[in-house]
Amino acid sequence: MLAPVPLGGILAFQTRSNGALGAGLHDGVAAAAIVFVIGLVLLGIGMVLIPKGRAGLHAIASSLRARTMPLWMLSGGAAGALYVITQGLVGAVLGTAIFTVAAVAGQTLAGLMLDRTSISPSGPRRLSARRVGGALLGLVAVGVAVSHEVGGSIPPWALLLPVIGGLAIGWQQAVNGRVGVVAGTPLTSTFLNFAIGSAVLVVIVVVRGVARGFPTSLPGQAWVYLGGVTAVFFVAAATVVVRRTGVLTLALGTVAGQLVASLLIELIAPTAGHTIGWTTVAGTALALVAVVVATELRLTPPASRTRSVD
Repeated sequence: MLAPVPLGGILAFQTRSNGALGAGLHDGVAAAAIVFVIGLVLLGIGMVLIPKGRAGLHAIASSLRARTMPLWMLSGGAAGALYVITQGLVGAVLGTAIFTVAAVAGQTLAGLMLDRTSISPSGPRRLSARRVGGALLGLVAVGVAVSHEVGGSIPPWALLLPVIGGLAIGWQQAVNGRVGVVAGTPLTSTFLNFAIGSAVLVVIVVVRGVARGFPTSLPGQAWVYLGGVTAVFFVAAATVVVRRTGVLTLALGTVAGQLVASLLIELIAPTAGHTIGWTTVAGTALALVAVVVATELRLTPPASRTRSVD
């Protein structure tokens, strides 16, 4: 449970920096492309320097040729690109806290659904009353947190995008975990994630740029470009952790870190035009309760359990 929590803090910062980059460029898709390309360059250096990463590529290629790993398992990069696009499009519009709480709904739903399938690298997990109840409570928390925005100046589609992005993150974590198992190292699966995501985003940016024009200037603040660096660490760490926790536990642990970090970020450095309302705080608290409810903590250490022998 505790391992994914720091990852949530990283994701909250990534939302803030990517949102600021998208606002500075006036183009959320171009911001997403920049984030992915920065990450791809860093990972490319790692692949050159670390032989195990290149060996992982050979293992992936062999599995694809033998059809022991389906091609759609490499779709994590496209899913990650979708999430980063939502950050760039509405991260600055909604503010870090509201975006994060809305994304919680998608992450929780994705974890709940994927843990019931063989897609999860930790194997299928039972659908208990606590897991379902926690997921539903998480959705209620989202409704509370964004209730003051409904009917306001923010259009409904802007509130829906983070939910879609959260679903994409859940899928990305599941399939990247499976690819990491085949490759034998998270470096290879993370590199492929960024390579595929970068290719998708660059094509979209070029097509849109030809039709509508390209951004004419880049933001001058260095911190807005750190999203690519944090994304590399997040994807690599999640690829390892998901194999032990399952998608839902990873999502809920990450959510806890996201919620706390996003509130702190908004309190320390508020997004322009946004204030933290009581509904946001209440929704965040309720979402944290949902994390505790849905995560089935084992209070008895495995070593102390007894097993009956027939």
